[in-house]
Amino acid sequence: MKKYAVLEKNQVTNIIVATSKENAEAATSSVCIEVAEDVLIEIGYFYSNGQFLQDEPEA
Repeated sequence: MKKYAVLEKNQVTNIIVATSKENAEAATSSVCIEVAEDVLIEIGYFYSNGQFLQDEPEA
């Protein structure tokens, strides 16, 4: 099942691009982006409080 996240206009977020969960856990950097318009991105894992989660973390 594919998962998606909405990045709202002017929202700033960090994104780690990796080919697997293991590669993402070993990543030492991420890309910070600010979007000019609302966009929908496909995601593999959410990252919160130092852990990769299968589902979106509670707000």
